[in-house]
Amino acid sequence: MKISVSDLYNSKIFLILTMLAFYKPGIFNYLSQFKMVNLVYNILQIAIVIIILIFSFISKKKSKIITNISVFYCALLICTIINNGKTFSVLKTLLYLWAFVLFVDQAMQKNAKLFVKVGHGVLGVLALINLISVVACPNGLFVTEYYHNKFYFMNTKNGFIGFILPFVILGLLNYNIEKNVKNMCYLIFDFFIAFFTMVLGDSSTGLLTFIILMVQILFVCNKKAFTKIAKIFIYLLIIFTIGIVFFRIQYYFSNIIEEIFHKSADLSMRTEIWDVAIKMIKKRPISGFGWDINNGNILIGSTYYYSHNMLLEIMVSGGILALMAFLGIYMRIFNKIKNSKITCNGIWYVLMGLICYTILAITEAPLASYGFYMLFVIAYSDYFYKEEGGEKGFYEKNIIGKSR
Repeated sequence: MKISVSDLYNSKIFLILTMLAFYKPGIFNYLSQFKMVNLVYNILQIAIVIIILIFSFISKKKSKIITNISVFYCALLICTIINNGKTFSVLKTLLYLWAFVLFVDQAMQKNAKLFVKVGHGVLGVLALINLISVVACPNGLFVTEYYHNKFYFMNTKNGFIGFILPFVILGLLNYNIEKNVKNMCYLIFDFFIAFFTMVLGDSSTGLLTFIILMVQILFVCNKKAFTKIAKIFIYLLIIFTIGIVFFRIQYYFSNIIEEIFHKSADLSMRTEIWDVAIKMIKKRPISGFGWDINNGNILIGSTYYYSHNMLLEIMVSGGILALMAFLGIYMRIFNKIKNSKITCNGIWYVLMGLICYTILAITEAPLASYGFYMLFVIAYSDYFYKEEGGEKGFYEKNIIGKSR
């Protein structure tokens, strides 16, 4: 029996398996008790990636945002090869990320409503199990030897926001698409899981990002207010990035940082890491040093670190070449919003998620985060728009049209 691209992406089983394959619980990599489970997961990941790539080549229609993301991935890979880096591990990571964005792109084209519902459900189950692991084992299920990080079901506490944020955004989208009591209850439960995960996980960056998301939600019903607050957040991001990374303005608020967030003014050694990162960028501004997905490029003492800042991490890994390609992704989305008519208010929730990821990028580097790129692809999806003077968008034709 011949299976079409549409049949595949309208299959709930395929969508569930794919989401589970990419959002693999991190604890499976560390505990020997899960050795067989980890093996099955790895086989599933490989099989899913192969299926996605085959059907993506069959499918003729791909969003332009895929081109921008692909260029960015190629820039990272080329710079890694030039610098004789760990090419195989980087290629594997980028291939998985590329397969995932192709999957999200096709899923949003073929059946966006089903994808949002399934994606939200899968991430919800994983988030709930992770919260239970945090409550049951506050000291972690496993402690890594290299950095002595506490590992819970999905990730370390600093990694929680990486799956909690897309989980909440998909929950908001799910409610926006189909507003009923059941989805409202799901959404309330989503916030309950997200809030307590951030609080009990004791991640200052994650908790602050979640609070910023809540503030944005208050303005979603007013487009003008949202546009203004989005601009304010972007300006603040630029100011704080320059101020914190280069001028260390956080030292003027050391008392607040220490008393409220229980962190030192050097932001858990980040300022020292940034100093080394800036020196490295000056040495190789064009192509960087290549992307080290395993340990990071920043050597302090005998330990390697990531840059803990998205822009610095991109510059260290791929120089100006990778940075320009990365900024091109944002420009593609901005142009889409500018030249299209928005037909579904759910887009504002997606943009909120991207703003939160951008703010998170001040002190973290979600360069390999599936959720980050998923929101890029969703934000560009025709589901939310129609071209000026063109045909109706998917949402307007299939949701609004059927309700009339």
